[in-house]
Amino acid sequence: MTSGPYIATAAGYIAAPPFAHRNAVLHGVLLQGSKSAQQALVDATLNRRPGLRFEAVTSLVLMTALYVESVTSLDPLWADRGLTSETDIGFWVLVKGGPVGSNALHWHPISLFVDSAPALAIGREIYGFPKHLARIDRPARANDDPTVEVWMDAFPKFDPQARPQPCKVVEIAVDPHLAAEADRSLNTAQLQLEMGVTLLGADAPLAVLPPYFSMPQLYLKQFRDIVRPNEACYQAVTVSDLRMDTLHSMGRLPNGVTIHTPRVDSVDFGRALGLAETSSPIGPAFWISFDFIAGAGSELG
Repeated sequence: MTSGPYIATAAGYIAAPPFAHRNAVLHGVLLQGSKSAQQALVDATLNRRPGLRFEAVTSLVLMTALYVESVTSLDPLWADRGLTSETDIGFWVLVKGGPVGSNALHWHPISLFVDSAPALAIGREIYGFPKHLARIDRPARANDDPTVEVWMDAFPKFDPQARPQPCKVVEIAVDPHLAAEADRSLNTAQLQLEMGVTLLGADAPLAVLPPYFSMPQLYLKQFRDIVRPNEACYQAVTVSDLRMDTLHSMGRLPNGVTIHTPRVDSVDFGRALGLAETSSPIGPAFWISFDFIAGAGSELG
């Protein structure tokens, strides 16, 4: 449903999809979380829409770090206006469902941290990504080095007199003593199989690919109402397919990867997902160098 043509304002930069993402590198690790905690999140968001039902598939949480050198709109009205770069650090749960009776698999983002204002605005306003603006420090640029820190202004502890302060909300570290030079080769078929087995079990008939890599993504898109601020003037479950365009290379991350998600009251996604403050990957830990296209999406309800 639309309300008429989108009005592009003089000071705004909300370009139109599809978006071409070139020279992207994706890091991915699976972390132990809580299935009941994930289901509580899904019930509180996706399952409040009539006619839809979703279930958390597993206790595992997928953490991704996406580094994109070039993002540009392919829409004829926006294609010649320039390009941006962006970094997205995200936490995803695998859900199944949709309209009652469907068992389709989707990745559902719970929290994402980005370093680009256009990525923040476009992600939230068009798709419904739960994005937060952050400072992302990545000291290395090697495809197989996942080291990164994410900082944002937040409330470490809620208190009537509290003020925001810089807080580290995510850190990926690698212990150099454990980063053995084992065989790190990986191909798409192996990744599909290993993720499918880890997430769904050895007898699962379905292969699973990570977000941004030709698997549907599911969002809760909403905006507060100006008259009744505790209600939404718009609210819908939306879905989009991001299509892998070109695969350049891929491999496994080194051993010794550790993920830290410090407890911060105003950004407490870790506790909401049932994550420990310090976690080690379960199953495949991978990197992918590729290009992908983010197109338009659809409303499920």
